[in-house]
This record gives sequence, C-alpha cells and structure tokens, in this order.
Amino acid sequence: MIDEVGNIIQDSGAVVPKACQKCKKEFTSSVEESPKKENVPFYQCKECNFNNAGNDQALEHMMTSGHKINKTVRERIVGFDRKVKSESLAHVTTKVENGKTVTSILCGGCFAE
Repeated sequence: MIDEVGNIIQDSGAVVPKACQKCKKEFTSSVEESPKKENVPFYQCKECNFNNAGNDQALEHMMTSGHKINKTVRERIVGFDRKVKSESLAHVTTKVENGKTVTSILCGGCFAE
C-alpha cells in the first residue's frame, strides 16, 4: 500500500518512508564517501627507473643489477567509508487497533509533539 504522501507500507510490516504523514516534510538523505588511506612502502632505484611497491621485486632488482634501492613510504587509497547523512529521520510506529495494523510515519518534530 502507498499512502497519500508516498510512503510504502507492506502488510508484513516493512516500511519505506518517504515523507511525514502529518506535516508532509520529505525525508532526505545522501551518501557521503571518504577515502580510507594506508601507508605502504615504495622502492626506488637510485641508478635506473625501477619504481615498485613490492619488496620481492626490489630485492630481486638489487641482487641482479647491484643497484642501490631507496625505501620510502607513500599513502594509497585502499577503500572508501560510506556514511548515510540525513536531515530528518523517520519515526515509524506500528500498532494493532481493532484487529487492524496502523502504521504512523512522522518526522522528528511531529513525533516530539
């Protein structure tokens, strides 16, 4: 069932809130992403163009060529943290009255009244 403000209410009790049933204010949210960073070793050869983050390859390069290797640390992005930000939260209450399930979906202001 879809109510007059667009909220989806299922017989099983599941609710997809869209707007407050009292003041009609829409519930808005957004996903905010921030990168997760990690320091990783990075190897550079002083005598040629060898650049690599793998220590096995750096050791092999040093042993086969006899070149000197510098180890530095670089930051790299290994993933993203995602957070849902919302301006107003939906307060959903469900109760049974006279054998019928009644669902109330209110914003924070209307819920506090």
